Amino acid sequence: MSKETFVQKKSYSSRAIVWSVFTVCACATFVACFSSQAKSKITYTEKGVVAGKEGVVGSVDGQDLLEKDLPAEIKKELTKARRQEHEILKAGLNQLLAQKIFTAEAEKAKMTYEEYLDKKVYKKIEVSEKDVKTFLKSRGLDDKQIAENPAYLDQAKPYVEASKRQEILEERLAKETKSRKVEAFFKKPVSDRIKLEIGNAPITSSKDAKVQLIIFSDFQCPYCSQAAKSMDAIKKKFGKKVNIAFKHFPLVRIHPDAFPTSEMSLCVRDLGGDKAFWKFHDIAFENQRALGADKLPGYAKQAGVKEADAKACLEAHKFKAAVEADMAQAETVPVNATPTIFINGMENPAGLAPEALSEVIEEELQGPAA
Repeated sequence: MSKETFVQKKSYSSRAIVWSVFTVCACATFVACFSSQAKSKITYTEKGVVAGKEGVVGSVDGQDLLEKDLPAEIKKELTKARRQEHEILKAGLNQLLAQKIFTAEAEKAKMTYEEYLDKKVYKKIEVSEKDVKTFLKSRGLDDKQIAENPAYLDQAKPYVEASKRQEILEERLAKETKSRKVEAFFKKPVSDRIKLEIGNAPITSSKDAKVQLIIFSDFQCPYCSQAAKSMDAIKKKFGKKVNIAFKHFPLVRIHPDAFPTSEMSLCVRDLGGDKAFWKFHDIAFENQRALGADKLPGYAKQAGVKEADAKACLEAHKFKAAVEADMAQAETVPVNATPTIFINGMENPAGLAPEALSEVIEEELQGPAA
């Protein structure tokens, strides 16, 4: 329910800097924490890091207070903040490497550092309208929205160009440092992983795939619509290497049509299998503003099942209990917002942009089996 405008969003890895959508809606059930910016009435003696006290955040009357005992929501935010710090440090290290390597090359060519980058590294970067539209679509906008808001093209073009520059720079750095010893004196934070059962959820591949991605979603949540487009990009890129499982978490207090749409999606799956489910999934998100009960049977027909059978299934509430079971599982995890994505049991540390998700997945594919 919080609304944010993103101008720039950093991806999971410093390999690519990804700028996110212009306006997105994150559908959250609740967010509650103590603000560290508020004037504290508690007197702390801040001692900094103490040897032998790793994992200890404080003490009271000599009794240690442990980080592992922090509330779950605080630990999630702490992990996100540490990952962000890690990515900022990596981006900064890349800039220092570039300055170290290319300044020397620039001096040989009798150029400034900036001139050398423009003429010898970036050269001529061309950004087409197609490139910009592809960027906007990957952030959840469709052709109609882009056509109705032509200013988006001008606003997005600098970000696409900067992304291309970043990609070129890092590719060149990778070549230049291939035979050099490059070390980073900081480590990527390790995220907690939970055992999350897929159960009988609709899937795209196999439960034996090395990467298992589970998404808790709401058919009426605008931000979930962006996630749906990202899931499509992930399916196209990784195929059977990644299995995507869909879990239902309709926020019924604010999205009255989400629950029946979830029910209908499972009716479609029952009648036509997982392939039909994913077709309905895409159709529902494309028609997110028209998910009334009178519309759903027609969408089921478009997904390839008999309209009358789908309507009868929905009216009988055949899969009401299945949707409620997903919701109960979400509350247990806990899931506090839609969409929430887990990758091999790790709550997604990246944004919803396909590039960001892809880099998490690539690291999981390169790592040990889940």
